[in-house]
Amino acid sequence: MSKAATFQASMDPPDHLEENQLIARVTALRGSSLFEVTDPAGSTLLVEMPPKFRKSVWVKRGGYVLLDKSEFQDKKNKIDGTIVHVIHSTKVWMKQHYWPPEFAARIQPVEEDESSSSEEFSD
Repeated sequence: MSKAATFQASMDPPDHLEENQLIARVTALRGSSLFEVTDPAGSTLLVEMPPKFRKSVWVKRGGYVLLDKSEFQDKKNKIDGTIVHVIHSTKVWMKQHYWPPEFAARIQPVEEDESSSSEEFSD
């Protein structure tokens, strides 16, 4: 699959999700094509990126991915799933009926405390 085709596939959401697929938020990059993600329930999962995406798609912390957990259900290892899609156009994906309501709300920026604000010093 070419880079353009891979990118276009990540832009177009599927009509429905398969039984073992879910949307998750990327929380950390673990290296060696491993990513730590959080599912809608708040659980932390370790997932891998398949070779077809490794040099053509970028994943950033705070982004969303579509996971498939079926391949690793019976295996006894630390990896919980595989990335199926890297979601680039969240506005399009959020309109789908299967988008988790936990991810629908935007996180508000953290405001600084008054105690941590810069103070003026007089000489």
